[in-house]
Amino acid sequence: MINWPRNLIEEIAYRRVILVLGSGVSATAKNDSNVSPKTWEEFLVEAKTLIRDDTSISFVNKMLKERNYLFALQAIFSSCDPGEYADFLKREFLRSNFNPSEEHFAIKELDVKIWVNPKFSTVLTCRIDYTIRNGF
Repeated sequence: MINWPRNLIEEIAYRRVILVLGSGVSATAKNDSNVSPKTWEEFLVEAKTLIRDDTSISFVNKMLKERNYLFALQAIFSSCDPGEYADFLKREFLRSNFNPSEEHFAIKELDVKIWVNPKFSTVLTCRIDYTIRNGF
């Protein structure tokens, strides 16, 4: 059980919190085959295969070794074919049909005014959209 600081509970209750969600939240989702989204590192290692020039691959390898995932992603994005990259993202996140986990439902129940999910995963976004459309 999480021991939430009293002042944080109050800020959440008054909807004065911006919730920033990391990839750990997405990792709790599973599809019907019991597969979860890749971790940042797994995703980047696979995305790196889209790069065609050795200089960019070397740079991405260096960034991965330093765990500088945002620079690695930017280099991958800048160095590969945009169509192949878009297809890769769709394959990894949209076509994998990940289902929301208990954590996703708990986040929805927090009822924060603003939340940010910098990852490409759509599990939480889809859950919230579904909730809004269906009125619960």
